Amino acid sequence: MIEDLVSKFLILVAKYYIIFPMILRLVTKISISILIGLIFLELTIRVGLIFLPNLMPPIQFGGAHPRNLIIPDKELGYLLNPNFHCKETNDYKEYHIDIKISSQGLRDYEHELSKDVYRILAIGDSYTFGEGVELNDAYLSVLEEKLKNEYGQKNIEIIKVGIPGYGTKQEVGLLKRLIPIFKPKVVIMGLLPQETIRLETPYTYCYGYIVESNKLNRLYLVSGKLYSSRAKNRFWGKLDAIIKHYYLTPQFMQARFKYLRNKLKKHKTESENITSADYLKQKHASLFALLQDFKETCLLHNAQPIIILIDSNPIEDNFIIQFTKDIGIPTLSLYPFFKELSDKNIPYHFSHDKHWNATGHKTAASAIFKFLSSNNIIEKD
Repeated sequence: MIEDLVSKFLILVAKYYIIFPMILRLVTKISISILIGLIFLELTIRVGLIFLPNLMPPIQFGGAHPRNLIIPDKELGYLLNPNFHCKETNDYKEYHIDIKISSQGLRDYEHELSKDVYRILAIGDSYTFGEGVELNDAYLSVLEEKLKNEYGQKNIEIIKVGIPGYGTKQEVGLLKRLIPIFKPKVVIMGLLPQETIRLETPYTYCYGYIVESNKLNRLYLVSGKLYSSRAKNRFWGKLDAIIKHYYLTPQFMQARFKYLRNKLKKHKTESENITSADYLKQKHASLFALLQDFKETCLLHNAQPIIILIDSNPIEDNFIIQFTKDIGIPTLSLYPFFKELSDKNIPYHFSHDKHWNATGHKTAASAIFKFLSSNNIIEKD
């Protein structure tokens, strides 16, 4: 009896000290092999996306802009970071450009306020900022050169106030700050009609990035980039954001499909309602109030207000032009000029990032120059 118990005990000891370590070593080897395989596959995908970036761009909320290009502002959400210098590359590797912000907080050269020159102040969003092109190729720089050739190299300047992500309310607010400083004769607003959602949920500052204000409580910084999470608990939210930083996760794929689904849904809604006058009136009610404020601000400082409709459609553009005509703001739609390029199969924007390329900016500058000249908006002195 005792011998049997001793035998069983010795067998158990043998299993514990011999068999169990063997199983543990086997499981460890398998786990390490799987981990190494996943890491290798993750790195392979990331390296592959350098050459094929359009297959799966990262779902992060910083956009193409480098971190700290902007600084927070209590009233406007954010401003450009004065004296900031960086390189900017979008997720699709379609451009690699130089970004320099002046001490005046503009993507522009320094303007001497003491100089007696004819100034045009042009305000807008990323199109006016010149997203994707060098400063000299941006439409305001091209337009400025055309105006200088027409009216004299030393007699005219364009104050370039383009800030990515800005909505009309932010543009009017910033205009009220800048117009007494620069004292322009003409103010051009680059208006993007399709981005009226920025009036309801404006973009703002978060960890050095530009983000939608309604997502502030859902964003986490991971390896210098922003990722979202639906988890209300901060710990689980951070963990979810970390997981989304990697490509081999269900969270990443789910976020990708959700983004595409919402994009298609938004496009379908716009297509179904775009011909309805009631829909357009309701959609642009807040915008029209801001355009009235824009006009009054300009006239208060003896400046001529001008509106350029950046990238929309003829139905929506005509609806806005009718309103601006009634309140006395000269307005130009760029749609016909880009339609002509499209009909000729001439690309005027990047394939994935829909901002204008150099051709688009050159086309916009030529159209605006003709508009200003034909309407005798620039005073020949």
